[in-house]
Amino acid sequence: MSDNPPPSVPAAARALLRAADRAALATHHAATGQPYVSLVGLATDLAGAPILLLSELAEHSRGIARNPQVSLLIDGTGRHANPQAGPRLTLMGRLDRVSDEIAARRFLARHPGASRYAGFADFAFYRLTAQRAQLIGGFGRANWFVPTPALDEGAAAAMAAGMAAFLDDINLCRDGLPLRLAQVCLRRRPTAAHMVAVDPDGCDLALGRGSGRRRRVVFTAPAASLDAIDRTLLAMLSGNSRCN
Repeated sequence: MSDNPPPSVPAAARALLRAADRAALATHHAATGQPYVSLVGLATDLAGAPILLLSELAEHSRGIARNPQVSLLIDGTGRHANPQAGPRLTLMGRLDRVSDEIAARRFLARHPGASRYAGFADFAFYRLTAQRAQLIGGFGRANWFVPTPALDEGAAAAMAAGMAAFLDDINLCRDGLPLRLAQVCLRRRPTAAHMVAVDPDGCDLALGRGSGRRRRVVFTAPAASLDAIDRTLLAMLSGNSRCN
């Protein structure tokens, strides 16, 4: 069991994680100690760590309070007739409650409907600090590795500080840039589009009026600053960088 896979493995794992909006969460059941698995909504912070919004009344939250060591399964097999041929990612680590405005914004950008209850006293945001990971890319393609953040703390803080202004600029001052991204990179022609989130690996667009359907545009290479993200977006629209 090796923790030194090819560089493409962690990159593929992070792409799978960034694109997912749900996962299976395995915890230790508070009353019995047995494994307990539940479905949870999923987002990621700027550095790529999973963010969950959990009810403190739920069985998984009671289990986390007793033992915060958990496992998270991200299933990317939906488009495969044989699910064993598709990708899936398992993350093992510690899940901790956080009071992080950026993490909350990231989650609600992916799950706008959760804004109806995210502020309730019995709901809280959690971040997973992954210690081990396994990406299975199909038959005979299993790799263990130690996850590393997409950004260091300084770069993540700088990106977070400028994020609101960056998104306002993209959505209000760039002459339909999100709509052009939807047309060029997603090959869709929605009536409207706006960018709801961005990170080093891509951006999330809401297509249509109102909250819109979420669709992800993936960058071909990570961008470690808002300036680099801006250059990447312009290169994608000009054809100097391909869309994934």
